[in-house]
Amino acid sequence: MRTTAFLAVTFILLSSPACQREEAPLGVLARVDGEIITLEDFNKAFQEMRLENQFSPGSHEKLMQMKQEFLDQLIEEALVLLEAKHLGVTVTEQELEEQIMRTKDDYKGESLREYLNSQGLSFEDWRERVRQKILVEKTIRKGSRYEGGISTEEAQQYYETHRNDYKLSERVKARQIVVASKRNANKIMRELKNGRNFEELAVENSLGPEGRFGGDLGYFARGDMPEEFNVTFSLEKGEISEIVKSPYGFHIFKVEDKTPERQLNFEEVVEDVKRKIIQMKSEQQYYKWLEGLKRKAKIESNRKLLEYTQ
Repeated sequence: MRTTAFLAVTFILLSSPACQREEAPLGVLARVDGEIITLEDFNKAFQEMRLENQFSPGSHEKLMQMKQEFLDQLIEEALVLLEAKHLGVTVTEQELEEQIMRTKDDYKGESLREYLNSQGLSFEDWRERVRQKILVEKTIRKGSRYEGGISTEEAQQYYETHRNDYKLSERVKARQIVVASKRNANKIMRELKNGRNFEELAVENSLGPEGRFGGDLGYFARGDMPEEFNVTFSLEKGEISEIVKSPYGFHIFKVEDKTPERQLNFEEVVEDVKRKIIQMKSEQQYYKWLEGLKRKAKIESNRKLLEYTQ
């Protein structure tokens, strides 16, 4: 499926003028240290975001809540762009071209320019939006980066209070044969009971892509596979299931190995724990940094005008 998340974000950063309804007054929704967000800006960005995410807000109250939150997001992005100027953050041509090439790679059978045209956006305008998105990301990293270290003692303390997050779930290693009809499944079951090799029967009969590998599903935990596969957790090692019906066909499973749930010890996960703590501290630093930008800036908004947005 084509990835459009990057496009969705760039639509927010620099909106082209959009047609307003006749009854909507011309006006400014917000000012951020002199930078303005107009009704036209908001309408264009909000409609593009809704299109990309394909959602329906439901009630009027829910829609207005979403608009309030979206305006907050636009204000925060304006703050970050202003901070980029203050910090001297820039985007190189190489950075810009690399991101554009990554986005182009997401389009198969349809050119990026065709997609942009369908959204009423020129390639040149979109290119500028990409540049601003990169600028926002770089500014956030520079302004809110957590640069401290995490001691083993701090990691150990976090591990002890979050032990349930570091458990290896029960897993099974199984094979399957899946066929289209119950009649064929019954025939294979009779052959298995007569001593035929499960792997050979999988190669000969199974419709699944793993069939040519003897039906090998590898190891999986409960919930990794469709619900019908959970029958394998009730089987013993070496045991073959009864015929199981699913939307995909008729299955026969064989369990080859089982590993019980176990607690991962601290030494096994210490680096994961440290990365988790750094991520948490980085998020805290980001919100602290953003609140600092808000306190320093002069922000004015006329949220009553959101009633006139599309």
